[in-house]
Amino acid sequence: MKRLLVTGASGLLGLNLSLLAQSAEMEIVGAANKTDLRNLPFKIIQKDFSDPVSAAELLEEVQPDAVIHCAAMANVDACEREPQKALFVNGIFPGILAAETAERGIRLLHLNRCGLRRSGTGGSRLQ
Repeated sequence: MKRLLVTGASGLLGLNLSLLAQSAEMEIVGAANKTDLRNLPFKIIQKDFSDPVSAAELLEEVQPDAVIHCAAMANVDACEREPQKALFVNGIFPGILAAETAERGIRLLHLNRCGLRRSGTGGSRLQ
């Protein structure tokens, strides 16, 4: 059975992808920064995606055949309060994960979402 690692498995996208993949008879291991989810049909590991070594540690621990990377710092207010952390989690960490998976010959699919939001100044901005 193939082992699939899904980062961001406690978020809307990651959780639903994990559940869908579970029905495809894959062994799912989820990874999330924080999770209060219980009784999931797959294992979930807590990882800090703002830590540069967490990508290598996670791949070593899980030994996946493939990775779907859905983890992100998605709360806009939190991103504005902690812009450096948001840049790392949303911009730099995916590159680290890509390098680590490539080095190990693991397939990687990176998914993210963005939205257009009206700012208070009358303009729009991409988030």
